[in-house]
Amino acid sequence: MFGSLVVSTALRITYILQNTEEGQRISPKAKATIANFFTVGAGVFVLGFFVWNLDNIFCRQLTHWKVALGWPAGFFLEGTFIQFNCA
Repeated sequence: MFGSLVVSTALRITYILQNTEEGQRISPKAKATIANFFTVGAGVFVLGFFVWNLDNIFCRQLTHWKVALGWPAGFFLEGTFIQFNCA
């Protein structure tokens, strides 16, 4: 759901910047800044979604490695405390 919100917002901003009277009043430099802001935001979302899915796929293996490494190294492996709640 959040992904669809990100995509729809990016599409709407693109439409406003390129096809409306209000968009024509914005300077090209400001348009580039706005476009860059939304591009970086969408990229961060995609990266986070990708990492989250990798965590879901490899949860058992990551948990095994965290237990084997122990504290505090296991904390840095995944960024969370040792958990045993893989689906």
